[in-house]
Amino acid sequence: RGFEINGRNKDTDYRSGNAVHADLAITQYLSKEFSIGLIASHYQQVSGDGGGGASLGPYKGRVTAIGGSVGYNFSVAGTPVAARLKVLREVSVENRPQGTIALISLAFPLGHVPPPAAAPPSAVVKH
Repeated sequence: RGFEINGRNKDTDYRSGNAVHADLAITQYLSKEFSIGLIASHYQQVSGDGGGGASLGPYKGRVTAIGGSVGYNFSVAGTPVAARLKVLREVSVENRPQGTIALISLAFPLGHVPPPAAAPPSAVVKH
């Protein structure tokens, strides 16, 4: 969820309207490494566009999108990494171009120091 406050573009004298947005994601892990999920998203302007550059009027954009995601967790030199591909198709659009978006994300901790490797088990010799 979020609220977007937009300002005026001085070069074009255009001010985009303020907006609210919300996202919902449901993810199922198939294993420790792999996951799949469903995504829904909604964006809606709560105030119209304005300024001298708004020659088409005070449009209020709105879009609802649905899609899916696939994720993979792995390690690089002992540092955990999470990768995710998201694809969303805009299914209901007003006063905006309609399309499909794909997003790739990589997440990892900064400054992560992997734990030291475990010492090999000592051999017990019986005489």
